[in-house]
Amino acid sequence: MVVSTHRDIQRVNFVGSIHRVDIVLVASNRLGLRVATDVPQRDGGGGRGVDRNSGVLVADRPLRPMAGAPAPRVHTHWAFRTEGLVIILVRHGRTEANRSGLLLGRADPDLDETGKAQVVAVADYLAAELEGRTVNAIVTSPLQRTRQTAAALGAALGVVPETDDRLVEMHYGEWDQLPVADITTEVWRQWRTDPNFSPPGGESLAQVQVRMNECLTDLVRRADSPDPDTPGGVVIAVSHTSPIKAALVWALRGSPELAWRFRLDVASITQITLGPFGPVVTRFNETVNYDAG
Repeated sequence: MVVSTHRDIQRVNFVGSIHRVDIVLVASNRLGLRVATDVPQRDGGGGRGVDRNSGVLVADRPLRPMAGAPAPRVHTHWAFRTEGLVIILVRHGRTEANRSGLLLGRADPDLDETGKAQVVAVADYLAAELEGRTVNAIVTSPLQRTRQTAAALGAALGVVPETDDRLVEMHYGEWDQLPVADITTEVWRQWRTDPNFSPPGGESLAQVQVRMNECLTDLVRRADSPDPDTPGGVVIAVSHTSPIKAALVWALRGSPELAWRFRLDVASITQITLGPFGPVVTRFNETVNYDAG
């Protein structure tokens, strides 16, 4: 297992075929329990002659597993993620309004040059990752920034995007394209604590949640693979900050105001996997390196 330290890849990368992860729990230094590093092998010469597999010392003596006891195991979600039905949520690439720090709801700007490069990178990345998987649909918000993002995905995956109005961004009403810095602390406090609060002429988090709950029910249906002998299918939904956050709230069975606890970058990938125990968030706010030209 390799954890990337690059800021643009914000997830754990699994290398090869991983069947288990062995872990050691360190309880307390006061108990004399510590993890040994660079412990020499028994036949390595020098040192205390400690078996390399015994990486935990108690009172400076090696602690070995009981004979015949299996090694500790932690099952990852990797197999679950690839075998279940998958909804991949992609936020659109950057626009000039995003760059300028404006609230961007139903206003309809195109992607800027950076945004165009971002969505090509995301499309290539997902096309490589999903090779061999069944992509049943690419569904997009009707706004230009999402349609342009979906077009790049469709070209890379060989799927014609379709539109679903329920994926559109929250309606900010009179505040659309207002600088975020112009929203007062008092308004932010009310907005963050009251899911029924809405900007003048706009939409509330509760209203976004209702339409996204309905949309997700349909997306799950679309993701269902028609062949029971193959892994579940994939649906890609291209949307905006508030609807994707509402999808996370749906997966976590939370209340609408939980959306404020998430941050989503432009051109980011979030994923929900459906399995026998319900939805599981298996990827969040993953971004991809792109050619800045």
